[in-house]
Amino acid sequence: MEELNTDIACIPLANTHVIPVTSPRIAREILKKQDSIFATRPLAMGTEYCSRGYLTIAVEPQGEQWKKMRRVVASHVTSQKSFKWTLEKRTEEADN
Repeated sequence: MEELNTDIACIPLANTHVIPVTSPRIAREILKKQDSIFATRPLAMGTEYCSRGYLTIAVEPQGEQWKKMRRVVASHVTSQKSFKWTLEKRTEEADN
């Protein structure tokens, strides 16, 4: 970025554009105000096939279904109750 003498750039990689940012002000703008635009995932046949029709939160295109899946993960999978419930198993696995 120093060689380009800029705080933001657009680099095309295959069919995706990567936008590196070095300025905290610009990063804040992207992450807080323009998040829904930059957080969308590209739709690809391989991703759809491997995820069995986008049935996983990791590759689900952002939208209503993704929001529902995120709520379930936040309230059930990563909850304090779930964390305590799996503590013994995680400790056992870590010891192995």
